Amino acid sequence: MSDTDRNLRRPTAAILLAAVAGIALAGCSLIPGNNVDSNIFTLVVGDCFNGDIDGEVSAVAFVECSEAHDREVFASIIMNEGEYPGLDAVVDQADAACVTEFDAFVGVRYEDSIYDFGYLYPLAESWATGDREILCVIYDPAGKIGSGSLAGAAR
Repeated sequence: MSDTDRNLRRPTAAILLAAVAGIALAGCSLIPGNNVDSNIFTLVVGDCFNGDIDGEVSAVAFVECSEAHDREVFASIIMNEGEYPGLDAVVDQADAACVTEFDAFVGVRYEDSIYDFGYLYPLAESWATGDREILCVIYDPAGKIGSGSLAGAAR
């Protein structure tokens, strides 16, 4: 696949994170055997889950990474404090940071990989409650990732 084709697949619209007032960003580890909808704010690097996360989402179906899964959280970027920078600035930062993290995580350049990524990021509403986290999420556009992590997959 050429770089041009790859760039057409690049996430141009970010995956939106639902603003849920009063929800803390408390992270928790994936509980073995847990395959239930869980609050999106509990995702941490290394978590795996199933389902589509296009649009605004508030929950995902967590699964053990040793089981077949759709997506894996591979990086967390904490944005600077201050006023909400605006949607375009958040998306620009997410795209740039996730490409860099992708290369290091997978072990090959994003442009050369068979995998793609998306991201979850704060909206103005969740920013007001303290949300500053961008989560980079890897997936296989051809289907399920399979079992295990894609860390070091070099594909």
